[in-house]
Formats: sequence, structure tokens, C-alpha cells
Amino acid sequence: MTQEVVYELLRVQNEMHSLAKRGRFVAQANLHLTLQFLGEVSEQEMGPVVQALQKTAQDHSAFLLALKCVGSFGNKSPFRVIWGGIDGDTLSLTSLQKDLSILLSTLGFPQEKRSYQPHITLGRDVEFLGEVSFEKYSQVWYRYLF
Repeated sequence: MTQEVVYELLRVQNEMHSLAKRGRFVAQANLHLTLQFLGEVSEQEMGPVVQALQKTAQDHSAFLLALKCVGSFGNKSPFRVIWGGIDGDTLSLTSLQKDLSILLSTLGFPQEKRSYQPHITLGRDVEFLGEVSFEKYSQVWYRYLF
């Protein structure tokens, strides 16, 4: 992630935080685009996981992504997850994610049953103050990103 993208995500996140009654907001160092959730990975598993990542990366060409919007998983407060959406060459990203998931499944990591939704998590269990409408502010946050 470029520093410019991180800066924009942090601006949106800080605005959300100022309007939140409670929530767990992701630290700057932990902002990331998840390809597959692995859970706890033992030291024994680490080598094969890294090899799977390297092989998958070698099998794919570089592609460009961009921030698209702000959205949520869960449609009412508290919101389970608030995220920055991804745009750009999402077909290449989805192909990369699928190939990695298949390779990791051979190592015993279960494949996700839900379709892949690329995003960068900004906060979890976020409850806004008073009558703050996520839909209203997501439009404002969207403008921050562009």
C-alpha cells in the first residue's frame, strides 16, 4: 500500500472514530488487504505458507488497484466491520486470491465458502453516536478517498 493510500484511509478512519461511541479501529501498521484468513499459523506451517505465497505471486503478473468506497459488513449499528473497498483490476486480484486459496487448501487451510470481497478493514464493532447515519457519512468518506 502506498503512503498516500494509507494516509487517505487514516483520514477516513479518524473521522469515523470521532463519530463513534465505541469500536475497535485497526492500527496503521495492521491495515492490509486480506487474500485468505489463516488464523494461528505454527512455525512449522510458516515455511510452506510462504512458499505458497511466493509461488502464487510468481504465477501472476502485476496489476493495479485503487480505493473505491467505504462500506460495511452488517447493516446496522454496531457495524460488524467497516471497510475501504477496492477497485481497479479486481479480476486479476480475484484470480490471485483463488489460486492462493487452492494452494493453501493443500496445506490444510480451509477455503472460504463465501465469495471473495476485497476490502481493507478500518474498524470492527463500530457503534456511532446518536443518530449518525452510516449511509450519510459513507458518502462523505467516499469523497475523502477521491
